[in-house]
Amino acid sequence: MKLLLILFISAAFAFAEETDNKAEEVIEEIMQKVDPLEIYRKLFEQKRKNQIDAVKSLKKAGNYEKQYAMIQQTSDMLFKVVADARLKLQEQQFSPGDTFPEDKEIRDAYSTILENVAFFGEFLLRHPGITHDILKRNNEWDLAIKWGVGFCEQSQVYQGPHAKLLNLMAMELGIIPKSENYVNPYSEEEKEKASVDDVVSQILAQTEQKLSKEELLRRKKMMEKRKARKEQRGPKISHSEL
Repeated sequence: MKLLLILFISAAFAFAEETDNKAEEVIEEIMQKVDPLEIYRKLFEQKRKNQIDAVKSLKKAGNYEKQYAMIQQTSDMLFKVVADARLKLQEQQFSPGDTFPEDKEIRDAYSTILENVAFFGEFLLRHPGITHDILKRNNEWDLAIKWGVGFCEQSQVYQGPHAKLLNLMAMELGIIPKSENYVNPYSEEEKEKASVDDVVSQILAQTEQKLSKEELLRRKKMMEKRKARKEQRGPKISHSEL
């Protein structure tokens, strides 16, 4: 279990660290030539893909208890780095709506918040039962992620599907009311509904199949009766034979 947890957390954070190191070299060279915000958006896209793959790999962890432990441990690390990054930005009086930072220290803190809020969002939406329970047990984290959603909404990084992620997170966390068509297919309630729907669908399918067989049997019997009647009547004489 510990080995699996270490591998999971390493996979989730190692890519970000490696990408950051390479990105810093590139960004420093072309900062004056290309919009740094556009550069970061592309890096953000790659990191999001890695995060999604990491969260999906949780299915390999097996039972609920192992998944819970891995999300708990990852969240512990995640909220620590977010808290540190938040403090750094406050010290520098940086706001999420400000121009994308050129200063490396500010940029690192800024990206740490943006990326880890999205990462936790994947846990929240794909494992709502576990994450809601974790947040109920840690009010500080609950407040932190709600703050993080607001922070990211004010940034210029979250666009398209990433903006949609924030909107879904806000509804799942109760920051905003759920829309009428909001459905989280990963929630226990929806899983139960899906399970019931599957059973109902199977029953209906079996019923239709049974009815089809009965209908075919009925038609076969009708054909046999018609054939028997014709044989009993014997051959008919046509008008030309009279």
